[in-house]
Amino acid sequence: SGASEEMNADVINAQVSYFQNIDSRSYVKASLFYLQENGFLSNPYHNVVRNYVEGATADVVAEKRPDSKQAYGAALKYANAVTDSVSLHVGYRYYRDDWEIGSHTLDTDLYYEIGSSWIFKLGLRGYMQSEASFYNGAKDFFTDEVYASSDERLSNFSAITYKTDVDYKITNDLSVNFGANYYDQSGTLSATYFITGFTYNF
Repeated sequence: SGASEEMNADVINAQVSYFQNIDSRSYVKASLFYLQENGFLSNPYHNVVRNYVEGATADVVAEKRPDSKQAYGAALKYANAVTDSVSLHVGYRYYRDDWEIGSHTLDTDLYYEIGSSWIFKLGLRGYMQSEASFYNGAKDFFTDEVYASSDERLSNFSAITYKTDVDYKITNDLSVNFGANYYDQSGTLSATYFITGFTYNF
C-alpha cells in the first residue's frame, strides 16, 4: 500500500571477562554475558501461513515474535604460541535464551607468521543450535498461535565454516588483509564469501 510504520527496539548487552596468562606462551580468557532485547523483534520481511484448509485460500500474514528476549551464556578462549611463528587459538561459546534457542560454538584458528610482514590464518568454526518454541518450518502453517515464525535462522540446524585469511603489513601502522570463507549449513544453505580491508594503528 506504500504505508510505513516506525518501530523501535532497545538492546542491553553486558559482559564480564577474566584474563589469565598461563605462561609466557599461552593465556586463557573466560567470559559471562547477558543480553536483553525489548520492542519490535519480528522480521518485517517474513510471512507465515495461517488458517490453512486444503482446497481453500489461506491467510498469508506477517510473522510475529515475542516483544522481548533475554539471553545468557559463557565463552572460553585459549591461545598458545606453539613456536615463534605459529600460534593456535581455540574458543567455545554457549548461548541460551527464553525463546528456547540454545547453541554451541567451537572456533579454532591457526596463525602462521612469515617474516615481519605476512600472517596466514586457517580456521574452522562449528555451530549447532536448537529451534525457537514458536518456529514451524515443516509446513509453515499456523492457526491461532500468538507467536509464529518460519524464519530458518530460528530453526534447529548445524553449520560449519572453513576460514582462510592473509594479512600483509605495508608499514608498521598500516596493513591490508584478504579472507575467503565457505559456510555450509545443514539443509539447503551454503555460501562462499570474501572479506577484505585495511587496518591502521593510531
